Amino acid sequence: QVFVLILIVFENAFAEHSLADFEFFLCEVIHLALRPTIVEFDSDLLTPYIHVIKMLDASQLLLESEVEKIKIN
Repeated sequence: QVFVLILIVFENAFAEHSLADFEFFLCEVIHLALRPTIVEFDSDLLTPYIHVIKMLDASQLLLESEVEKIKIN
């Protein structure tokens, strides 16, 4: 059941944004973080951010479930 939920998280993320969109988001976030002045940005960074956080959480759950399987065996 955990695997199905993880799959849904990734399907939802990539149904809404492409891999290129996520790459642009990461580059834009790094660019904004390294810039010494405050800059207005014209693209939506919030939606990809939410998807990236959900995918990282899902990946952590997947990793933890695999570690549990190894410990049991």
